[in-house]
Amino acid sequence: MPYKDPEKARAYPRTKRREYYAANPAKHLAAFKAYCNANPEKRRIIEKAWRTANPEKYAYQRQKYHAKLRGMPFMLTFQEWCAIWHDSGKFAERGCRKGQYVMARFCDKGGYESGNVRIITCGENTSEGHKFNPQRMRGIHKSSHG
Repeated sequence: MPYKDPEKARAYPRTKRREYYAANPAKHLAAFKAYCNANPEKRRIIEKAWRTANPEKYAYQRQKYHAKLRGMPFMLTFQEWCAIWHDSGKFAERGCRKGQYVMARFCDKGGYESGNVRIITCGENTSEGHKFNPQRMRGIHKSSHG
């Protein structure tokens, strides 16, 4: 940022800041990392406030991230993802515990994309997973019974 004084930096127009960040990505990333390392508690507070203010965006990003970790293609846009959840009426009941709802893929095949997902209970998703992937069921029995 061209200003070292925080008061002047806040007054700097948002579009100009974005232009600066786009023109100097390495410098911006280094400054951001330095700030995060110097202020870990403040960063946690800011992140928690953002999650509270943006629960849908946070849930979308989290699901997309976890799909990537499992190697699943995630082709849903934020708008599509929100529409699926809101059409189901179960957004507030999302979760991975008994009686809560999850976004599941048909037959656990393909990626998360429009037309290949639906909202079902966690129990239904688990049962379906065992039905279409018997090795998954055997793995659970092995670990739970020694």
